This record gives sequence, structure tokens and C-alpha cells, in this order.
Amino acid sequence: MVSGWELAKMSADVAREVMGWTDVDLDSDGQCFCGIRPDQPGRGMHIPRYAQELISAWQVLEKLRQDGWLATVKIMPEGFPFRGDVRTDERFYAGVAVELMWMPQKTAQDCHRCISLRPFALGSTVPEVICKAALEAVRQLKRYA
Repeated sequence: MVSGWELAKMSADVAREVMGWTDVDLDSDGQCFCGIRPDQPGRGMHIPRYAQELISAWQVLEKLRQDGWLATVKIMPEGFPFRGDVRTDERFYAGVAVELMWMPQKTAQDCHRCISLRPFALGSTVPEVICKAALEAVRQLKRYA
């Protein structure tokens, strides 16, 4: 299980790496993360709880969609395994899975990325797993850029 602090840190990473926030850091009390939104420069504010609240996590999915990612969110029944690598019988037990696929077809290089960039994340809550997949997506895209 992921701790509250780990989820807060993940939210800060998502704000910075996915959503475009700047100057992301702990507030003066050290209790939560603050930063500057890209659409409100010069004005610091608390970062949304992307990894903890569904409405905030959905903003992350919308940003990914705008950036050219196709998202599939799967919420599985209790005790139903996700298949691991199709070449093995390995199974993963998790409540939620998110798979992303890079979709823009503007250049020949984008066609290759569509095949290569398929981040996948597992976890116990939808917001947590959306954030894990989003962070992996932007990191994969940077490696292929």
C-alpha cells in the first residue's frame, strides 16, 4: 500500500512533469506541496491531490489526451488477476490498471512511437494508477524525443 506522503510526492511529480507546474516545493509548514500553475504565472498555490482524488486525476487524463495519448482504465473485480507478460503465466493482483498509448500521427517518427510507447501501471486506486502511468508516459516520451 502506498503511503499518504508517497501519494503527495507523486502528485507533486505529476504537477511538475505532466501538468507543467513550476517552482514545486513543500509549503512553509512542510505539510503539502505548492507551485505555480502554467496558466497563472507568478501566483503560488497548493498542488491538487492528483494521486489521491479522482476529479484531480481525471484532469491528468484529460491533459494526456490533449497531448496525444490514448488511455484505457480498467477496474477489476476483487481477486481477478491481470495477465503479466503474455509469454509467461505470471499474474498480478491489483484493483486498477491504466494503459496508455502514444497516438499522434503527424510524422513518420510518431508512427514508430505509437508502437514503442505504451506505459502501463497497476495499483489499488484509480488516481494513484493514473498518476503512475502519466509519469511513465512523459518519461518514455522524453527518452524517445
